[in-house]
Amino acid sequence: MQDKILLKLSWISAILGIFLLLLVKDHLELEFSEIKNLDSSMLDQRVKTAGIVKSVYENPDSYFVIIKSGNQSIGVSIFSKDLEIKNESIMEVEGTLTEFDNRLSIQADRVWV
Repeated sequence: MQDKILLKLSWISAILGIFLLLLVKDHLELEFSEIKNLDSSMLDQRVKTAGIVKSVYENPDSYFVIIKSGNQSIGVSIFSKDLEIKNESIMEVEGTLTEFDNRLSIQADRVWV
């Protein structure tokens, strides 16, 4: 009898814990990083940065954008066509820092223009 109650309590606790993690993960804010502070030690980590759009390359299902802040720039891959991206607009990006052709780039999860 007591084992059944403990088992039920453990299941309820586990389900509540998973539910809380799912709720909290969307509200965690990434710390903002300047483009000049992004380096290869941060590869495969989520980053948040911003800059001025300098180049936009459009593909059928995605964009590749170069953003610049100060004298540093970085490429951003955006796999969405729901945005209107123009040169000289300000863009804020959250995504995963990757490396392509020996250059750092960001694979965007969220973009604000």
